[in-house]
This record gives sequence, C-alpha cells and structure tokens, in this order.
Amino acid sequence: MNKVHLVSRNELRKKILNLGWGVLETGTGLRIRDLAKGCGCSIGTVYNLFEGMDEIVLRLNAKSLDILYGGILKALEGENDLKSGVRAMGASYTQFAKDHPHRWKMLFENESVERAPQWYLDVVNAKLREIESELVRRFYLKMEEAMKLVGFFWAAIHGITSIMLNKKMRVVEGIIKEEDLDAYVDHCLMGMIP
Repeated sequence: MNKVHLVSRNELRKKILNLGWGVLETGTGLRIRDLAKGCGCSIGTVYNLFEGMDEIVLRLNAKSLDILYGGILKALEGENDLKSGVRAMGASYTQFAKDHPHRWKMLFENESVERAPQWYLDVVNAKLREIESELVRRFYLKMEEAMKLVGFFWAAIHGITSIMLNKKMRVVEGIIKEEDLDAYVDHCLMGMIP
C-alpha cells in the first residue's frame, strides 16, 4: 500500500468519525448510510475502513470518555479534601451528562457489542487508573482504597444521572432534586470517605 493511499484512508476515517461526532451530538442516530453519504464515499468504503458500526460507536465513545474523564480530573484540581473532591467529581460527571446527553447515553445506555474489543477496554481502564492515581496523589489514599472508591462512586453517580436524564424520577421528583447531588454522593459513599 503506498503512502498516498494510506494518508487518504486515514483522512477519510477521521472525516467519518468527525461527521459521526456531530451526528451524535444531535441525537438523530448514527447510520452507516448517512455517514458514507456525508463523506462522499460508498457504504462499502466505510466497511473497509471500520469493522462496522460497532467500531465507529466505540471510537466515538473513546472520544467522549476523554472529555468526561478530563473534566473529572480538572474538577479535582481545586479540591483540598477527599469529600469535596468526590463531590466535584460528581458535579463534573453530571454536568457532562447534562451538556452532552446523547453522548452520555451512547456511552452508557447503548451497549452495541457483547464484549468490547481490547483496545477499547484499555482506553476505559487507563482513564480509570488516571482518576484513581490522582486520588492517591492528591488525598494520600492507598491504590486499593482509590479503586474501591472510584468503583462505588461510578455506580452511584451513574445511577442518579441515568434517572435524571431519562426523567424516571417522577415519583420522587419532589424529594430528590439536582441540587441534592452532593448529599446523595455523600450518602452513597458513607463510610468510604473519612
């Protein structure tokens, strides 16, 4: 394969992913036919560049994870104690979901493959390790404590975010409000945060 052909393949891959990124933000649904048409190529070309829609979705999800985890790490920068740090993480997570609901749902509610490929699992795990390492560095936790804290945090914040985004709170909407997020995070992680 000559270099010119390789460059054009890479450029076309980027173009398809960039178009997919824009479509994902609108929530209109990703379709290979639309991506091909929008990039001026055939459906077969898209299938030659990617292993189908699952790979495209995972590549877009990896980009979403960069933004989500980057925001969480940035939120930790100004915090001096673990409790406020975990609250800042929760606020950053829910803010990402509110700002990008379609991206959040694609990440967490539209699992397109039975088992994600190793490259994607490596991305997810590397991002989690960054957060855990930052908790260890900033708040002097042991790595095992940080891993457990992040695991419980993720489950708690994911659950309440899913309820808020999907408007499944009607029964408790008079009781649970978005401004109560800090108390919710505190309650879920009670006993884990000294």
